[in-house]
Amino acid sequence: MFTGGLDIARSTNSGSSWSRKSDWSGWGGSDYVHADQKGLTGDPKMKMVYACNDGGVFKSTDKGETWTDISEGLKVAQIYHFCLLTVNDMVLGGWQDNGCNLWDGSEWERVQGGDGMGVIIDYTDEDRMYASYQYGYVSRTTNSGLSWTDLPVAAADGFTPFVMDPVDHLTMYYGHHPVQFKNLPMAELHGQLLPDYPEKF
Repeated sequence: MFTGGLDIARSTNSGSSWSRKSDWSGWGGSDYVHADQKGLTGDPKMKMVYACNDGGVFKSTDKGETWTDISEGLKVAQIYHFCLLTVNDMVLGGWQDNGCNLWDGSEWERVQGGDGMGVIIDYTDEDRMYASYQYGYVSRTTNSGLSWTDLPVAAADGFTPFVMDPVDHLTMYYGHHPVQFKNLPMAELHGQLLPDYPEKF
């Protein structure tokens, strides 16, 4: 008997006890299965189990002892937010539980892990992009995604909205808890911590 949550567990005594059969944090290991199981099915005679989750589809042929990712070629993602440039077909998207991903016109590349959230491509300079993930973390690239720098704007709720000013591309408005927005001069953020926000301003 199998069940799934964050990881996959198996019972051989009708649920009296359980043993963990996957490890979402062990990427690359034989027991790695992406987190957040959505469904499990299998064939007991073939000792085969299939797991579908936020990362795709995984298969075990030995009752859950080892797993293989069989998601290659699947074109699936839950996209929270995306932005695009029509000039060169570049698309930057935040994908649920699958990071932020950049389409360069021919293929997708993951540029950030975690829960990919809000993203922005600078309307004055396509080399400058912003990508965020859970709890308000935001990173920036100035070289089309070759390298990214974390910005000191974390410690917020799960999905933290941020937008670029339509007139001044170096000013960003960042949502914070409790619900409020803060003017962030992005050109001046070079590692210093932002001050605590007041309840209202």
